[in-house]
Amino acid sequence: MRCNPTFALAAWIMFAGSAYAEKGYVIRDLGTFGGTSASAPAINDRGQVVVNVNFTESFSWVYTRAFIVDGDRTSILPIGFSASGITSRGDVVGRFDWQYRVPAIFQNHAMTGLSIAGWPYITTTSVPATNDKGQVVGSRVLSDSYGRPSQTERPVLWQNGQGAMLAPSLMDSLFPGAPAYATAINDSGLIVGYGLGQNSTPVGFYGANNVFVTLNADPEHPGKTPTAVNNRGTITGHTGVSSSCEPKRGFVVERGVYRLLPMTGTVQPRAISDSGVIAGTISQSSTCNPTVAFVLDGTALTMLPQLPGGSQSGALAMNKSGDVAGYAYGPSGGSHAVVWTKH
Repeated sequence: MRCNPTFALAAWIMFAGSAYAEKGYVIRDLGTFGGTSASAPAINDRGQVVVNVNFTESFSWVYTRAFIVDGDRTSILPIGFSASGITSRGDVVGRFDWQYRVPAIFQNHAMTGLSIAGWPYITTTSVPATNDKGQVVGSRVLSDSYGRPSQTERPVLWQNGQGAMLAPSLMDSLFPGAPAYATAINDSGLIVGYGLGQNSTPVGFYGANNVFVTLNADPEHPGKTPTAVNNRGTITGHTGVSSSCEPKRGFVVERGVYRLLPMTGTVQPRAISDSGVIAGTISQSSTCNPTVAFVLDGTALTMLPQLPGGSQSGALAMNKSGDVAGYAYGPSGGSHAVVWTKH
C-alpha cells in the first residue's frame, strides 16, 4: 500500500517540532514525516530546510519524497526527487530518479532536468550542489563507444540554463578512465571536487573558470575529498579512502595552505560558514559508528545534542546564522531530520 503523503504530513505536524536544549544548542526534531527515516541535507540563509524522507512499500521497495520546511509551512516536492541543496530564493537542486537518474532543479513550482546540449539525459551517481547565484555543479556519466553508460563520470557546471563539462581535457589527464565529481561551489564560482586517482584514492581539486589545481600530496594521510567551500574561498573536507572505514582526518585549505583539523577519530566535515565554522560528523569508534554531529569554531569543539534516547547524529549543512541541518536517531530506529540552533 502506498504511503499517503497527506496522512504523513498530518502526522508530522502533530508529533514533530519538539526541541531539546543543551551544550549551547537547541535540537529541533522535524521527525520522519510518516516515513521510515529522514534527513535534512540543506538549509539556506532564510532558514528554509529541505528534507528527504524514505518510504517503504510492500516487497521492501523504498522510494524518496523531498519536502521544504519553511517555519511552520511545509511543501511537498515531486515523487522521485531527492534534494541536496537550496538557494536563498528557495530553489532546490537534487536528483530525479525514474527511468534515468537526472540532476534537476525545482523552481517556480516546476522541476527541470539539467542537461547539456546534445545530451538530453545526463545520468549521475553524485548529488548536485548550488550557490546563491543559481549555479549548479554535479557530474554526468560518460557513454562508451556503443552509447552505453560507462564507469566514468565527469564534473559539470550549469549556469544560465546551460551545462558544460569542467575542463574535460584536464580531468581526462588527471583521472584517465576514472570518475571525477564536483561537490560544492561558492558564490564567486569557486568549485571543489575530487577524482579517483591511483588505487582509487581520492584526489581533491579546486578552481574556477576551468582552471583547476589539485590538493597537495600528504603521504601520511593519503586521499583528499573536499566537501564544502565558503565565500572566502576556504575549503574543508577529509582525508582517507571514501569507501573504507579507516580513520579519516578533517582538513582545511585557506589561501592555498593545507592543514589538518585538531581533531582525532574519524572526522568528516560537511559544511563551512563564511566565518570558518565547520560542521560535520565525528566518530571515536574504529567501526565508524556511532557518529556524532559536531561544530568546530576555531579550536572550540562542540558535540551537538542528541535526541532523547538516541546516540547517533550527523551534521550535513549550515547557514550564515550558524543553524545546522542534518539527522539524528531516536531510541526506536530510523533517523529523524533535525536542525540545531544556538540558544
